[in-house]
Order: sequence, then C-alpha cells, then structure tokens
Amino acid sequence: MLCNLKVLNPTINLTGFFQKLNQTCHQLLFLDYDGTLAPFKIRPEEAVPYPGVKELLKKIQECHKTQLVIVTGRTIKDLIPLLGLEDVPEIWGSHGLERLKVDGTYRVENISPEISNIFKKAREKIGHHQHGNDG
Repeated sequence: MLCNLKVLNPTINLTGFFQKLNQTCHQLLFLDYDGTLAPFKIRPEEAVPYPGVKELLKKIQECHKTQLVIVTGRTIKDLIPLLGLEDVPEIWGSHGLERLKVDGTYRVENISPEISNIFKKAREKIGHHQHGNDG
C-alpha cells in the first residue's frame, strides 16, 4: 500500500510513522473527499473515488482499529452514493455543518442569523457576477 503513496514532504519518515501508528490501540483517520479520495470534476456527480479507494476504505473499516471520518464540502446525502460503501463511515458534510455518525445519528449545526445573512449576500454577489453584472 505504501508504494502508491505520493509523498509531498520528503523529510517525513513514513516507515517510522506507520510503525508508531501500528503500536496504538485506536486510530482516527480524517480524509477529504474531493481532490484526495476522488478527482475534481466539473460535474460533481461524476467525481467517483479513484480506482482502489473503495477497497482500501473498506479494509480500514473492517479492521475496527481505525475510526474513519470522511470530510467534504458536499452534502452528506450527495456523498453517500458516490462513496459506494456498504457500511457508511462517519461523514462530516457541508464543510462540517452536517455530521453523520456510524450509528446513523445525524446532526446539523445551527448557523447564527448574522452568518446566514453573510452567506446570503455572498450568494447574491456571486449570482450577479455569473450573470454579467458587476453590482
């Protein structure tokens, strides 16, 4: 499995890291979806995991030593079919606003009216620029 890893920082001792990791009794692995587990696509519904990713995620889940959490900007309901896993892992969707636990517990964070208003203004501004308006 290490042979497929692309090391961005050559000063990291991967062998030592995995040796220490194997000595722990419980592990937590957060993985981002787009750009990490799956390629970026113009049509988001086409961003299926890279070859072999589903199988590796399934192995991690079956091990029961590592808690797997998938983090995404997508909604949870949009991500689940793309993952294609029989056992849905914990997912933090909508940039962390949604949380789905392995036991099926689902929670959505409340957004304050002030923050909600900022998002609304940003969406309006984006809409103006997409339609050729500079306002």
